Amino acid sequence: MVQLFVKSSSGNIEKPEKELKGFAKTNLLGPEEIQVISMYISSNDLGYYDTELHFWKLDQGTYEFMVATDSKNPKLGSSLILKDKIIKQTQQLLAPKVTINELSIH
Repeated sequence: MVQLFVKSSSGNIEKPEKELKGFAKTNLLGPEEIQVISMYISSNDLGYYDTELHFWKLDQGTYEFMVATDSKNPKLGSSLILKDKIIKQTQQLLAPKVTINELSIH
């Protein structure tokens, strides 16, 4: 089992030291064998959803990607420096068309 962790050094919300963002099972490998594993991480996976403003936000800063077989011994694989925040607007599909004060029972 290979696990992918991400550590974010900045942001406006409190996050854990590292977050599990992906995992994949490998074949049974011998001591000298290797296997290439690919994992896809979207901007939503790195960011968070702002419930008040209804958008996904990815804060600027450094994102460290670590690979491990367990959460205790991750090894730095790569890092990404995001120079500006990213905001992705979403539709309020479940938002009521009238405010709650206007609803009445007839």
